[in-house]
Amino acid sequence: MSRTEIPRRFALRRDRDRSGVSGTGIVAYGTAYAGGAATLAWCSGPVRSVTVFASVDDIEQIHGHGGDSVVVWLDPGATDEEPVTPWPGPLLRCPPDGFKSR
Repeated sequence: MSRTEIPRRFALRRDRDRSGVSGTGIVAYGTAYAGGAATLAWCSGPVRSVTVFASVDDIEQIHGHGGDSVVVWLDPGATDEEPVTPWPGPLLRCPPDGFKSR
């Protein structure tokens, strides 16, 4: 299986929480598929859910809140133009209370 066939993982990092629901930091994890579809699994807020989107761009448009939330790639892309975004700290697990800031 080639790198382009394996789903590419990402985290959704929220730098500002305008609604006060999901908190800041890593609020969701997702996967992007070679065909363009993407999933997003929330790990913060009162309701946890998994949603399928047509693309990562759609996720950013809906949940990006004008740049308050950004996609942080955890896996390399198919080309060198799509590097992994460095992130200082653990990303592997959502704690029971999400990554909600206090």
